[in-house]
Amino acid sequence: MCGAAQAVLAMSMPLRDDSAVKEYLLRPNCRASLLLSRGAVASSILGVDALEPLMSGRCFVCLHYKLGPGAKLEPCLPQSNAMDQSNR
Repeated sequence: MCGAAQAVLAMSMPLRDDSAVKEYLLRPNCRASLLLSRGAVASSILGVDALEPLMSGRCFVCLHYKLGPGAKLEPCLPQSNAMDQSNR
């Protein structure tokens, strides 16, 4: 049985080319500047239904999780400035 839905940090940006996706995934220290330059949207979402508004047209959506104790995936939650959280 699945537990209750938890909020998670989601990033969505228009997909112009694959280089932005690679840069976002492989260079976490540059995420904030990349997101700002690409017109990205940072959102706290609750449940799969909340993904639909982020997926307009051709876009890249990334849900942020971290590996917690016991190898359990835990959602990264937005802080007061979501762009700071995207560097984790």
